[in-house]
Amino acid sequence: MSLVSSPESGKTAFLERTLSLLGKSYRVAALVGDLATENDAARLRRSLAPVRQIVTGSVCHLDATQPLDSLQQAC
Repeated sequence: MSLVSSPESGKTAFLERTLSLLGKSYRVAALVGDLATENDAARLRRSLAPVRQIVTGSVCHLDATQPLDSLQQAC
């Protein structure tokens, strides 16, 4: 799933709650892309799901290799 919306629209709160609920019955995890901070990843970790942060630097999107690279580093 990919969520895109304006800042402060509730995306992280929605994901935190979803991970918490689904984590009771399913294996769930999250990849978080952000320009510079780990704020959203820190919030999602409260759900107890595995979370990987991808800092994109100066670009506001993930390129196709970043999620794969992050997952390979986690294994």
